[in-house]
Amino acid sequence: MSRTKFLAKIIMVYLMTMLFSVCSIGNAMAAINDDHKELVVQAYEKLFALKSYHMTLETTGSMSFLGQTMNMVMNGECDTQVKPMVAKNVMTITVGDASAKNEQKIVQYIEEAKGQFAIYSNMNGCWEKQYMPQYNPLDEYASYSKAITSVIPVEENAEVAVFAVTMDGSYLKENLEQAMNSTNMKKVSFSDELFKNLGDITYQVTINKETATIVKSVIDMSGILAAIGNNIANDKAVPAEQKSIIQGVFSNTRLVTTVVFSKFNSVDKIVIPNEVKVNSLPTKLI
Repeated sequence: MSRTKFLAKIIMVYLMTMLFSVCSIGNAMAAINDDHKELVVQAYEKLFALKSYHMTLETTGSMSFLGQTMNMVMNGECDTQVKPMVAKNVMTITVGDASAKNEQKIVQYIEEAKGQFAIYSNMNGCWEKQYMPQYNPLDEYASYSKAITSVIPVEENAEVAVFAVTMDGSYLKENLEQAMNSTNMKKVSFSDELFKNLGDITYQVTINKETATIVKSVIDMSGILAAIGNNIANDKAVPAEQKSIIQGVFSNTRLVTTVVFSKFNSVDKIVIPNEVKVNSLPTKLI
């Protein structure tokens, strides 16, 4: 597997972990005494209780190797109905360097049915269908709140308050491993040590003060990718001459995702066209 494809798979698993966690966080975040934590908890509970919402997603990244830099930008719009979960995504992914760029548009529908997610994707004029076992990343962690080590105010104005939320890295490790299993990446020969020593993860949450609802989240996974690269390089199966190359690629990879929530309980009903379901060809998710 090439370094670029491998990195793309890790990034995809990470983003899926974060996005599928959004609808699940609220119930598990039980009572926390600290005022700042309590404010964040209540905001998540409000998000969890919504019947529908709109998301804009922007991921920007870069990967440097041997003096060359590859940039990636993913912009997306997503309408979501929560119970049962039905979503429509429209994404544009641009990848390239200083000399050339490639743009790819993806239209996607996701629906929850019979204990799994059906994912319909159109990338090149053809519809494909994949299935992913439905899982709640918090099932093994009834006390999600215990994974939060701190909530620190960052800034505040008349409309919003921004907090830095730090979570124990072991929580992210378990969720990434669960996501890999659910997407059949366990069939790829990854070391069991892939996600060890990831360190804590800190992300920013913006809360609307009038509605007490989360309206924005920003996650920088650059440090996590560097830790994963170090774990790969230290694997005994990796040839000695490749170790420094792998560490260099991952340590020079930057990836930041910004999610903005809006249209609370005001998204139009999402209906997956019958022709999409009928004409979609079954393929593997990853």
